[in-house]
Amino acid sequence: ATSANTSPPALPTAASCNSGSSWNGWFSETISGVTACADDTFTPGTARVWDAATGQPVLPPIKHRVGVYGAAFSPNGKLLVTWDDSARVWDTQTGQPLTPALSHAGTEVVHVAFSRDSRLLVTAAHKGARVWDALTGESVSPMLNHPSKVRWCAVSPDNRQIVTASDDGFARVWDLRPYG
Repeated sequence: ATSANTSPPALPTAASCNSGSSWNGWFSETISGVTACADDTFTPGTARVWDAATGQPVLPPIKHRVGVYGAAFSPNGKLLVTWDDSARVWDTQTGQPLTPALSHAGTEVVHVAFSRDSRLLVTAAHKGARVWDALTGESVSPMLNHPSKVRWCAVSPDNRQIVTASDDGFARVWDLRPYG
């Protein structure tokens, strides 16, 4: 008996992103894509989106000023956020930026989370998190302060709360309703 190789084509791989960090990938239900930050194999400071089934690029390279630390699709698949020292939201159909750089006054963004309805974006950084309008990049909250670096953030399934976790050993829950 013979067997045919039915494996999908291998995606281009980036061995590292920014100072030897491993590359990251995410899937979107609507575009079946994978994003990865690239090293010198491709273009430094660039995120890419590939079709997971074919391995072909879906969007042109997404440029950053410095290395890309991460990327995530919005729940509706229409938006892609990438981050380095700041975050930026991109249109997944055109690859064009929708927002300016979303920054935390000179500190790097370390994690992001979209609201379930894809309207809001939370960014976590040194000593705080912030809520942004995902389409315009307008800040819609004050800084949600921690005494230490915020490493993680998430939005509740009902879009009513945000949880942030920090190096101070505490997770804090914030009411999102005033901002959304």
